[in-house]
Amino acid sequence: MSTASSHGPTVPHSAFTHSRLASVFALLLLCSGPLTGYADPDLAPPELQSNLDTAATLQIGRNNLANITQTGAAGKAAQISQVGSANTAAIMQSGLADQAIAVQYGAQNFSNIIQTGNNDSAVTAQYGVGNRSTVLQSASNANARVNQIGLGNQTLVLQTHAGAAPATVNTIGIGTTQIVVE
Repeated sequence: MSTASSHGPTVPHSAFTHSRLASVFALLLLCSGPLTGYADPDLAPPELQSNLDTAATLQIGRNNLANITQTGAAGKAAQISQVGSANTAAIMQSGLADQAIAVQYGAQNFSNIIQTGNNDSAVTAQYGVGNRSTVLQSASNANARVNQIGLGNQTLVLQTHAGAAPATVNTIGIGTTQIVVE
């Protein structure tokens, strides 16, 4: 395929697109200033090792969306893994030493984890189609586990009180709704 131009010779479309993308990428790098990240906290300078948050995403398939936002105190860890299509996962953490993992296999699954307390832990695992899970933790030392297998299942875990008991929700089925409030 070629692109005709009134200002010069015909340029193959793919060469033009790749050249344009490379120019935009180079411009962004020049304007953004220094970039420093440490995938392995042990590689960071000693003065930064205790102040790092870590985040990782793995997506295999089409139209999957992942968003990890970590603000405030350091020491948080978050991971999103999605295999399939049209899955959406978001993790938002603002407490100290929070940990969250969202795993989804299938299609059109949705997972949302929000942690504002300290030392919170949440894991969601969904296998199937159209499953939805939301974990909201504003209490410190909260612990939640959500496992869903099937079609169209929904789970809400809300942990807002200090000393909340660990919440574990296991669902296998179609169209099941579970709500846990502590």
